[in-house]
Formats: sequence, C-alpha cells, structure tokens
Amino acid sequence: MGNAKYTLASGMKRVDIACYDAVQSVVDGTFKGGVHSLGLKEGGVGISGIKELLDFMDFGIKAGAIKASDTYQIIANWASNRAAIPYWIWEAIDELKAGILDGSIQVPTADTRDQMLAVRAQYPLER
Repeated sequence: MGNAKYTLASGMKRVDIACYDAVQSVVDGTFKGGVHSLGLKEGGVGISGIKELLDFMDFGIKAGAIKASDTYQIIANWASNRAAIPYWIWEAIDELKAGILDGSIQVPTADTRDQMLAVRAQYPLER
C-alpha cells in the first residue's frame, strides 16, 4: 500500500455507494433497471482527504498490508505532500466542488459516442 510518500489525493469512484443504493432500492421495492449516474452530490465521486486516508489505512492495517506503527509516518508524508501544493489550488478545488454542489457549475455528461463528441467539441483540449 505504500507509505503515502507520493500521495496528494485520490480521485474516488464510490461503487460501494452505487451498490448500496441499488440494493436498498430493491429492499424498498423501488428498483428500476437502467443507467443510474451518481455524481458529487450523490456521493458517487469525490477527491479524498484526511478522513479517507484514515479509513484506507485502517483497512490496510486490518488486511495486513501496512503496519499500525507506520500510520504516523504515512500521515506526515501525506500532509507534507499536500502542503507543497499552493493553498490557492486547494481553495480552487473547494470552490469548484461548492459550485458543482450548488448547481452554479454544470458538469457535462455523455452516455453515447455522439454525446461525447459534442462535449469534446464544446470543450476542446488546448495544447
């Protein structure tokens, strides 16, 4: 699992949330087949922080992948890496997250090739 020597954050795709929601809808009798997209607001995606690091370390310790005695060094490495990034980057990430959550920023989605091509045309990569 490493020692977080090079870790800043992890992009998270929370399939566990999607599975839980699907099973809960079966239990509730409200399940409907099809595509169900979970975004930031629904907890389906996100960027990890200290809570997720602590949860992941706990999982790693229980799995025998890391030693409990390494946790302080892992946290120190992680904090040092994050501190090396200018504060305004983290502020910008927080602003983007807030904008997505309050609806002032719309993230385009695409379920088909044609929709993806349309998104790429609207937001071309610049080199």
